[in-house]
Amino acid sequence: MKKPLFKTILVILTALGGISLISMGNSPVKTENNAVLIQLFTSQGCSSCPPADRLLNEIAKKYADDNVHVLSYHVDYWDRLGWKDTFSQKTYSEKQYAYAKIFNLNTVYTPQAIVNGATEFVGSNHTRMQDAIEDYTKLSEKAQISLQAQRNADYVAISYETTAMQTGDKLTFSLFIPEKNTAVVRGENKGKKLLSKNIVLLEKQTAQTQGKIAIHIPDTFKIENFGIMAYLQNEKKKVKAVAEEKHIKTDQL
Repeated sequence: MKKPLFKTILVILTALGGISLISMGNSPVKTENNAVLIQLFTSQGCSSCPPADRLLNEIAKKYADDNVHVLSYHVDYWDRLGWKDTFSQKTYSEKQYAYAKIFNLNTVYTPQAIVNGATEFVGSNHTRMQDAIEDYTKLSEKAQISLQAQRNADYVAISYETTAMQTGDKLTFSLFIPEKNTAVVRGENKGKKLLSKNIVLLEKQTAQTQGKIAIHIPDTFKIENFGIMAYLQNEKKKVKAVAEEKHIKTDQL
């Protein structure tokens, strides 16, 4: 277990701003310029999170044919509140702490949206979300990712190639469930059925510009349909390119 970034951890629940705080496939997919990646840090145990989860789903549908990509990371620090998030992992809490350090934040909170590793805000804020998408689609990056993924028994075989990769850049591969409804029976969201979009199950990272990589499929969940996303970040976590295989079904063997 890694030590938290902050020596003192104080859990604070607040309704202000709609957040919860804690102190702290078969065909190659090629990216185009102006890729947008929205990473949402959320929790089934957080009463402020459902609106952000719904917004992320709306964004995914609205920009389904565009170079806009979304991922949900379920943190584990709210699991103590009566409901253990079925997708929560300490790894994603640590990932959020790492972002907090980049943004010089004294707290981590849910729901938090991070766009292209460069902008952060409350994940349920429609205006901030739309503005961020519009801002980053106007930018042009030279980096691109070519991605091809195939299911083989209990793992996914990925072939990839990147362009304009520089020293310090990291390429991350995310295995995700496209969509899942969860009935919550305890905690702050008791009685609610929560819809989550592009739930990250695990991630693997490399600094190689091209090659092949295998991602083991967790046996924790019965996965019939899942996707693979690859995103390239520089050493300051700014996103340079994104590629996605949205649906890799079990019958694609």
